[in-house]
Amino acid sequence: FFNFDKGLPMEFDFEINTGLTWAKDDNGGRFLQGNILWALGHEIAPHVEVFNHGFANFAFANGSGVEVVTGPGIAWVASERLMLDFSLNFGLTDQSPHRITRFGLALAF
Repeated sequence: FFNFDKGLPMEFDFEINTGLTWAKDDNGGRFLQGNILWALGHEIAPHVEVFNHGFANFAFANGSGVEVVTGPGIAWVASERLMLDFSLNFGLTDQSPHRITRFGLALAF
């Protein structure tokens, strides 16, 4: 994966990641999948950021179509080594999960 970050006007932050995954289908077969992930965030209070993020997966060989998921979230940076986040995400294509509720914990060592 390659990660690109960009500061935007009005103190917004934009991040995009792109890469490849060697995925496994429901029958155990393997296929190459392209991935792109993005996030647009803005700090609304000290240590609190709201964001919209999502991902798209593009299968190259197995014909499973494109998954696209996006949704809003909120993150609390408790310290330099701890962050908690929550997001509610929605699928935008027939191949996508309909809804994903996500709780995250990020630790730095």
